[in-house]
Amino acid sequence: DPGAGYNNRDQDQGAKKKPQVAAPGNSAKNSLHIN
Repeated sequence: DPGAGYNNRDQDQGAKKKPQVAAPGNSAKNSLHIN
């Protein structure tokens, strides 16, 4: 799923990543990590 893949890829670059809200394209695990 593109949303989850994007989050997984960028987990190590959180400082460079824009804050994102939980969305249908993201898994619960990734949404928790972002929020």
